[in-house]
Amino acid sequence: MIRTLSVVAGLALAAGATQAAVMQLDINGIEVSAAGGFDGVTHTGTLTITMATEGAILDVLIDGQSEGDAGLSNVMGEIELVNGQVMGGFLNVFDGQGDLYAAAIGQAGRVNTQAGQGFRIDGLTFAGVFDAARGDEGLTFAGVNVFDIFGPNAFNESLEGSFLLFAFSPDDNGFDGRADIDIFIVPTPGTVALAGLAGIAVLRRKRN
Repeated sequence: MIRTLSVVAGLALAAGATQAAVMQLDINGIEVSAAGGFDGVTHTGTLTITMATEGAILDVLIDGQSEGDAGLSNVMGEIELVNGQVMGGFLNVFDGQGDLYAAAIGQAGRVNTQAGQGFRIDGLTFAGVFDAARGDEGLTFAGVNVFDIFGPNAFNESLEGSFLLFAFSPDDNGFDGRADIDIFIVPTPGTVALAGLAGIAVLRRKRN
């Protein structure tokens, strides 16, 4: 493994708490398609995200502390771009047990070049929820008890966060079969607005 440094959305102060816990899903192995040529930092269109054959949750971190890797059964999503600006979309991540984390993508973030690795795209998420159909206090997602971290907010579509899609190197048809994405989740509505898109630096593990 190669460890590299990325600056991503991070810690913020939570209302009624000294610090909001941040859950990070470090996902390697996604397919990204622009369904045609990709125009880089000025692209307009929808990027479709699906899971690659070797897709995995490489690590789950709580406030930067590793909880270990976890199973991944599927990833689905869309990122809507207008002139390189993120305008909407969604992310659905299913762990190895089939439990779901789902969130909508807001109007924030953009496409940037990434030296030697194509492009990276950052953005904010809202209306995040863990498997709301179950909603039990013992629910774990990717091996982590999400009720212990987020409380009832885990199940009421109020979680906010951000994402960083990176190492996106599309071919002439706008397709990359081996990109990566990090997803960050915070428990309290409004905390992401305090943090913005520039937060803590975290160490990432990359494949050779």
